[in-house]
Amino acid sequence: MSDRNKPNQESEFAAHIGIDWADQKHFWTMRTADGKLQRGELDNTPEAIQIWAAELERRFDGRPIAVALEQSRGAVIAMLSKYAHLVLFPIHPNTVSNYRKALYPSGAKSDPKDGDLILELLLAHPHKFRRLDPDTVETRKLQFLTEERRKLVNQHTAELQRLLGWLKQMFPQILQWFADPSCAMGGSASVAMADSAGPSEGLTQSAAQILLAAQLPQRGSDTKTAPADPLGCRGY
Repeated sequence: MSDRNKPNQESEFAAHIGIDWADQKHFWTMRTADGKLQRGELDNTPEAIQIWAAELERRFDGRPIAVALEQSRGAVIAMLSKYAHLVLFPIHPNTVSNYRKALYPSGAKSDPKDGDLILELLLAHPHKFRRLDPDTVETRKLQFLTEERRKLVNQHTAELQRLLGWLKQMFPQILQWFADPSCAMGGSASVAMADSAGPSEGLTQSAAQILLAAQLPQRGSDTKTAPADPLGCRGY
């Protein structure tokens, strides 16, 4: 990149900001077009980000501001991308980590903060990072729903592993009765056994009552047309 091109590129933005985002607070470093440096912190709430973005818009009269941060999607990206004056530049976390190791290998407390490094990367290599094209509202909702579904699947898997571990110790027979202990009937039997405070015979009786209730057809129902697996179990 030639020096002749630098003023044109920098004059496009009223300021450049590097954000070190975290779960509770975000730390940012900003350099304005006249070279002034400023640092601050930001609560991880939509209200705080809205106030911060509005203050930047008023301060720089709505001129575009380059914002670099270590993520390409997520809540912070979604909250910032709705402001037209904020132009986002996602930077891969490994890029920042390797940059720090290369220039500041000592790891001393006096080394620059991540927000400073992210800002430095953006200013030194503006053409190396792609601008983030804002998603539509529908696309952002779909991304959040997909991420939430993934979390629920992981949670279901973890709970199922806990259930299997408990059954192996307390009532291994149920693992033989049901091909899938997480199905409706297997889960009900497990809950009945967990809630029962009686002796082992009582546990067996509770489970047997559930099995009988599930397998016996309701009065007046047509057994020929009844589904073979009404509760979603693959076998018992």
